[in-house]
Amino acid sequence: MGSGPLELLGDGAAPARLRDAGHDVDVDLIDDPTEDNEVGRIFAINRDLAGAVRAARDADRTPVVVAGNCNVCLGAIGGIGPSRCGIVWLDAHPDFHTPETTDSGFLDGMGLAMATGACWSTLAHSIPGFRPVDERDAVLVGVREIDSGEQQRLDSGEVTVIAGGGGRALAREDIERAAKTVADRVDGVYLHLDFDAIDPALGRANEYASDGGLSVEDARMAITTVTERMPILAISFTAYNPHVDRDRFGPTALDVVDAAVAAARRR
Repeated sequence: MGSGPLELLGDGAAPARLRDAGHDVDVDLIDDPTEDNEVGRIFAINRDLAGAVRAARDADRTPVVVAGNCNVCLGAIGGIGPSRCGIVWLDAHPDFHTPETTDSGFLDGMGLAMATGACWSTLAHSIPGFRPVDERDAVLVGVREIDSGEQQRLDSGEVTVIAGGGGRALAREDIERAAKTVADRVDGVYLHLDFDAIDPALGRANEYASDGGLSVEDARMAITTVTERMPILAISFTAYNPHVDRDRFGPTALDVVDAAVAAARRR
């Protein structure tokens, strides 16, 4: 999945698609960190990313992060800074594990938990501008693969979970209701889209994608409905592995990027 950003950006595909749609696009690459352990590298990248997102926002640009790892949510939220921020998280998985609930130790499965302050808080607060988002202001959309430890945390927590995918239709009224509630408390929203939220019938985004999922129209509807209520402060697209299904999913990924950026800029 770490090669996904270069697949979408390195050959200019995503920037060209956005420029053709009338957007003014700059591309910044975050350098590899010097830390020699996985956890240290992830948080070092997020510290640098926070600065890049902040610079884009200060220039009145829409920061669009393309990454292999869902934990870039921390740098994006840090770059948003003092604004009261909500989260809309489109994903096949809730990424709501903590070190105490995970059986695998997969750090990428803890992104939303970290973003809402449940774990890794010392390192998260080393990211400039980062502060946890209240669980009440986080909305999960299209999730369909939930481990038992995550389910217990969701059942006892305050994150809003909206069914969709796996044969279940995504209901616009559910998105509208959640967006209205969050919009009453925040200045805007961080939009996070893990590409495996999309139905593998349209191309398999990565090795973790499961049957069912959202259509591109589902994703567009959800994003547009959110932006009718509040502005998007930053966007992340994550977890595309071009080695799994390059030819089929690549065009789908570009469709999703185009739809999300267009909705953000219209607002």
